[in-house]
Amino acid sequence: YEALTPSVPQTDPGLWLVVLLGLASSSWVFFIYPLFHLLLTFPTGRPLSPRWSPLVVLEVVMVGFMLVSGLFAERVSSVDGSWSLDNPIGFVPESLYGPVFEVLWATGLYALTVAALLSIVLRYRRARSIERQQIKWLLYAVLFFACVYGGLAFSADPEQSGGLFDLLLPLAVIGIGVAIAIALLRYR
Repeated sequence: YEALTPSVPQTDPGLWLVVLLGLASSSWVFFIYPLFHLLLTFPTGRPLSPRWSPLVVLEVVMVGFMLVSGLFAERVSSVDGSWSLDNPIGFVPESLYGPVFEVLWATGLYALTVAALLSIVLRYRRARSIERQQIKWLLYAVLFFACVYGGLAFSADPEQSGGLFDLLLPLAVIGIGVAIAIALLRYR
């Protein structure tokens, strides 16, 4: 996104710049929520039972809210946050993101995290040998990602960490896809 956004504010932003900046502010949802969904549905493509379906609905609602609120925010800013401008199609005020919103959002994220982990553990315990092997590949990759991401998140200065975690994070992300490919191709 950095190469696509100007380094100085635009006086008359085009619609595409506003859309790009609005989606850039919530681009992390395109990775985090598919990871939750993957843990809730791997390897069959369905939740464990119909009782788990509200979690999928929660995912969709949270993703939709983030995308709509990012796209229709009253102000959009550059990726690095050095400037911002009024959004001509924006109507979502910044005051929406108060303490109540933060508590609700954190509760939803924690619920999805715990449910996704519980789902994959229950699925592993109930699975037969081939499905267990598939789940093992995914669990190893997700565990590696969690360690790298946790190490990066809890480093002394995440902005200046520039160390081993920054090198391992792309490998950890790619590793999830590779693990899924191996699990599906090797064990069908």
